[in-house]
Amino acid sequence: MKKKFSKLIALMLCTMLVFSIVGVSIYAMNSDKGDQKEKSNTTAVVSEINTEIFKDETVYVMAGAQGEIKKIIVSDWIKNVLENNSISDKSELSDIENIKGEETYTLNSDNMNVWDAQGNDIYYQGVIEKELPVDMNVTYTLNGNSISPAELAGKSGKITIRFEYKNNQYKTVEINGKQEKIYVPFAILTGMLLDNDVFTNINVSNGRLINDGNHTTVVGIAFPGLQSNLNISADKFEIPEYVEIMADVNNFEIMNTMTIVTNEVFNHLDTEKINFQDNLNDSLCNLNSAMSSLMDGSSQLYDGLCTLLEKSSKLVESINQLAGGLNELTSNNDTLNAGSKNVFDSLLAMADEQLNSAGLTVPKLTINNYAEVINGVLASLNAVNTESQAQPAIMKISALKAQLDSYNEFYIGLNKYTAGVSNIKDGALKLKNSVPSLTDGITELRDGAMKLSAGLKEFNEEGIQKLVNVMGGDIGSLTVRIKATADVSKDYKSFAGISDDMDGQVKFIYRTEEIKVK
Repeated sequence: MKKKFSKLIALMLCTMLVFSIVGVSIYAMNSDKGDQKEKSNTTAVVSEINTEIFKDETVYVMAGAQGEIKKIIVSDWIKNVLENNSISDKSELSDIENIKGEETYTLNSDNMNVWDAQGNDIYYQGVIEKELPVDMNVTYTLNGNSISPAELAGKSGKITIRFEYKNNQYKTVEINGKQEKIYVPFAILTGMLLDNDVFTNINVSNGRLINDGNHTTVVGIAFPGLQSNLNISADKFEIPEYVEIMADVNNFEIMNTMTIVTNEVFNHLDTEKINFQDNLNDSLCNLNSAMSSLMDGSSQLYDGLCTLLEKSSKLVESINQLAGGLNELTSNNDTLNAGSKNVFDSLLAMADEQLNSAGLTVPKLTINNYAEVINGVLASLNAVNTESQAQPAIMKISALKAQLDSYNEFYIGLNKYTAGVSNIKDGALKLKNSVPSLTDGITELRDGAMKLSAGLKEFNEEGIQKLVNVMGGDIGSLTVRIKATADVSKDYKSFAGISDDMDGQVKFIYRTEEIKVK
């Protein structure tokens, strides 16, 4: 599915936009009469710019519910950095009024307003009839049908409110040997406060919602003309040029909506440092290569785990066979051990008889004492060691001990064998019991590897490859276009006029009329 807007770029632009408009106080929104002098205390933030005189301009656009212009009021703050006694100011405003101070101005031969500043900043406002750099058109749809604001009041159903913006402010510049229109890159922020008793299931394109339980604050953002400036296909990467709000509504009413238009976002770019073509090309190539390797690795991991899982079934079968065989062997352990003991006991009984028949009185032989007893007898006979009497006895006795020692080795070996078989059987049974957990673990690991492989593939297709496709083929041209956009933005400093020796900035605040049941 085609992505509407890059979250990263949206965050960056929104952050820059918020910082650029912090401090703007909105005045005269409820009235355009009489006490504007007290209400207008413009406190718009001025960038830290090394200049003698700086003009900060705020343009208030009073509009109807469909965006049609009713009145334009301009408020200017001339920041007198060097505390000059006189300031020459270019302005197309009429009905100019000093709104904070007693300073006056005169019109000179160059049609400039010369203010008797006396070292002070100058705050003034006036009106103007002039085409705005951005046209705003607001349309309403109820249950899929177009409807006028007057007809909409008090109605219920599924509502769609669409704010469309047309950028009229551009300069023709040369891009790669060709003359092209580069629009002033205005960022547009539209906001409104919706009553939760009237509006439910609210959604906004290219924006955010904040719900406090009673009201929902809706904020949407757009950049009309920027798609054309950067010459990026909307199929690859779409930069929004409208804001659309959808909701279920009961007895439709809406308060004034507010829209801020500013070009401060691109004014912060240092075009002298935009030389990232080579680095970005290398980075994109490395990123693309690394992504391919990562995807290959994840696929190999998945294939290996599939093979391991397949082999694990054979392992289970072999372990079951081994456990069965060992179980059968250990079932004869007791019989073998008992039989070998009985044989040993019989041999010892026979040895007892032989010793007794030889006239030797010794303790009854057992498996544990026979060696000690017989060795004692042999030691006694060796002490006598008369060839006629002791030598023959020393020899049927030495032979007897050798027979008993031989069988003892067999007896001990048999006991060790049966004990070993029993231990192996216990181990095989434990292994058999753990095999299901082993196969379950391998299965989970395989499934996880499959999800990893699928996730990497999606990230590669939806993220990396789109980035490569959007930028990889024409990064140099994009760099030129970003620079041109920033330069055009910095050149647009005022709506109502600014003298050549001044620097400045301008913001527009549009207010639409409320829609209520009469």
